[in-house]
Amino acid sequence: MFNGAKSDRIKIGNTVMEYITFGKGDKTLVIIPGLSDGLKTVKGTAMTMALMYRKYAKEYKVFVFSRKNQLEEGYDTRHMARDLKEAMAEGGDYKNLVIDSMEKTYTEDYLKRKKYRWMYPVITRIGKPKDFNRFIIQAKA
Repeated sequence: MFNGAKSDRIKIGNTVMEYITFGKGDKTLVIIPGLSDGLKTVKGTAMTMALMYRKYAKEYKVFVFSRKNQLEEGYDTRHMARDLKEAMAEGGDYKNLVIDSMEKTYTEDYLKRKKYRWMYPVITRIGKPKDFNRFIIQAKA
């Protein structure tokens, strides 16, 4: 597919959230659709979005998340943020999960002194778990 474009879905509570990904960059870009998402989710738009936003595909791994399919009355932006956070942790993006964890665990000075950043490509390729459930349970706690 064009720029690695693909559609997927993730279970959020008792429903699912549709999302698409494309791009091969080292950085992550998350795009959140506006109100139009209430009319149509991103399901089936991976190729179109990858084409529209192709200028980002070299530098970024792009994620476009819809809201979950079943919205409760009173659902607000805090609920949307919580669901998006859950979807991103459960999406299995091990590479960015490890890098984000390192960047948030250690100080800037420590990362520079120990020169860990150059090892990110290696660290993110080794030790990848077969199952993220242990991590997800602990992250939710």
